[in-house]
Amino acid sequence: MIRKHVRLAALTAIAALGLALGAASPAQAADFESDYSEPRAYSSHPKDCVSVDRYGACVQPYGDLIWIKDGIKDGHSPVVYWWDLDGDRLGMCTDQQGVDAGWTACNKNFPEGHEIEWRFHWRNFDGTWERSALQYTTV
Repeated sequence: MIRKHVRLAALTAIAALGLALGAASPAQAADFESDYSEPRAYSSHPKDCVSVDRYGACVQPYGDLIWIKDGIKDGHSPVVYWWDLDGDRLGMCTDQQGVDAGWTACNKNFPEGHEIEWRFHWRNFDGTWERSALQYTTV
């Protein structure tokens, strides 16, 4: 795991140096992907999940889905931040559908066999924001 983070830091440094020198870099930093989840029938396929109170988030390897379930009507959207540790993609999936939508999902097209690191963020009943521990799912 540490090797992947060191590799990403090295690639980022190489890309920054290439941009500073005005040359094309062999490793370009990826654009940040920002998606909004859509209502979807919750599937029975295996998932790696985090549940807190009435909130939930999952990554489903089959179909490359990021699932989110909002917990309270407070006008704030729970979010999953994710990183492809074996590639150069990173982003977020935000649930703006609200509590009444139930489970919603962002459909990602991750390369097979890649390890996805992800973390769920939600707003507590007292108005503070919380986040889960880092999760790891191989898609």
